[in-house]
Amino acid sequence: MFLAVCEKYLTLPTPQHYYHVIDTMDTRFRSFLFPLASEVRLELNDTKIGTGRQTFDVTVTITQSETTCAETHVVFSAFESTLIAPKETARADSALRDAVTDYRTLETPA
Repeated sequence: MFLAVCEKYLTLPTPQHYYHVIDTMDTRFRSFLFPLASEVRLELNDTKIGTGRQTFDVTVTITQSETTCAETHVVFSAFESTLIAPKETARADSALRDAVTDYRTLETPA
């Protein structure tokens, strides 16, 4: 849900499709949060726009009854899908090859 909101409201409107990747996420819990009305606020701390990439630094704060319950600091990037898709596919292929090799090693009697 976090990335969906960021895709809709933070990414620059361009004809290119962007693929969002979380770089870091650090959450601090400050108080109990109950299943009652609460407020979620996203604050944009910094942004950097480059060729084929947009980077965002945000803080998400959840409050209830005027009490801060949690704060999450997130840094994420939006990459043009044409730039990131080949890298993601190569890493997925490598991970799958390694997993199959590990499985076969476990399966082979010593």
